[in-house]
Amino acid sequence: MKYSLITDSEQFLCNPGDVLIGKGIQYLLDSYERQNNNIPTFSYCKIFDNNSVSWELCKYSDVVVLCGTPQFTQDSIPEWFSSAFYSKIRELKTLGVKVINMMVGGCYQTQNYKSDAISELLNQKNFILSNFGLWDGIISRDFITNEVIIQSGLKSFHMADSVSWARRFYGVEKQNPAYDVFTITAIGDIDRQLEIFKRIEATTSLPFKYLVHHYDDYVKLKDRVENLVLISTAKSLVQFYSMAKCVYSLRVHGSVIASSFGCDLLHVAVDSRSNILEYLGVKVISLDDFLDGSNNYPSYVNVDAILKGDEKRFIEWYEKI
Repeated sequence: MKYSLITDSEQFLCNPGDVLIGKGIQYLLDSYERQNNNIPTFSYCKIFDNNSVSWELCKYSDVVVLCGTPQFTQDSIPEWFSSAFYSKIRELKTLGVKVINMMVGGCYQTQNYKSDAISELLNQKNFILSNFGLWDGIISRDFITNEVIIQSGLKSFHMADSVSWARRFYGVEKQNPAYDVFTITAIGDIDRQLEIFKRIEATTSLPFKYLVHHYDDYVKLKDRVENLVLISTAKSLVQFYSMAKCVYSLRVHGSVIASSFGCDLLHVAVDSRSNILEYLGVKVISLDDFLDGSNNYPSYVNVDAILKGDEKRFIEWYEKI
């Protein structure tokens, strides 16, 4: 079976979360194929470039899979999911290529998203109905997105975000804890965030690492955070979290990786993508509540049973596509 994965295929200064979405999806597809005594091949197509030559390879694949990343917000559609993108998906359909949208994510851009995220994201119902019917199968990576698609009148399957399986793709095992981690972004009141982090740091025995996933955050924060660590390659990021004991994270996929290693974890929400963590049973609080300084305590969660069950559910779902 020949697969093309539409994902972030860059290796230099990428957002590693986008790469890890694709790696987790590749792990799941490989698991399905090997269960059926097949050895699949994978090629990668650049998700952020509709003119990439790699799109030509998609025409010779049996299955083309769009790999995650937010596909709509309450107010807008990312430019790379324009009519030009869906023209290419329609062309693939005419060629008889199976197309699957895995790990769809809507993004309601507010930290206090729980009461009205579904109704707000349904602002994009016309976009969903115009384009999502093309897909032979749809997997949502959070409950909110799943409900938006279903309430728009289409079918969707909900499971854990594919980044949960990235460590298995790379074969990275949990290491002896060597440090605690603050995964930060240049969002909101940075001075107050650093004040809270310093207060937490003073109460712990292990050294703390301040981590950013993206070069833009590094540029904005490097002069304000001593010994700030930038990791923008996917496997290195997974390896970094494998040595963490306790993680405080404003990055969704940082929290997903940490949960897969069984770290003590507190996820700080800045938008509705944090619903991914709620499904896994991770403690989630809003950025405002975190900056208020109360309830800033991580908790341990074991996601192994959820992931084992979801991998089995995925294989059963994919068998029917």
